[in-house]
Amino acid sequence: MKVLALVGEQVAPSFRLMGMDVTSPQTSEELKDIFHQSVHDKNLALLVISARYAVALKAEIEEVRLSKNPIVILEISSSKGDYKAGERLMEYIKKAIGQS
Repeated sequence: MKVLALVGEQVAPSFRLMGMDVTSPQTSEELKDIFHQSVHDKNLALLVISARYAVALKAEIEEVRLSKNPIVILEISSSKGDYKAGERLMEYIKKAIGQS
């Protein structure tokens, strides 16, 4: 099974040292293309994605999480620290249990 890190260039070397495949898209179109290719890769088990990219892919990530796709999408804080990785997941959980 493969693991892919979809992160900015600043933190990409850290993920490469951990043995992960790493991609740092430069445009929003490239980000969307890479994401869609990744979630349809049958050998990919874990997609680590920076919160900055996750914000841009909010609808797409939610669609994958609600589908029968077994891939795990793990959001991590962005290198610039302006997005908190767990906030959207907590909102999703609250919505799911009826605590909007």
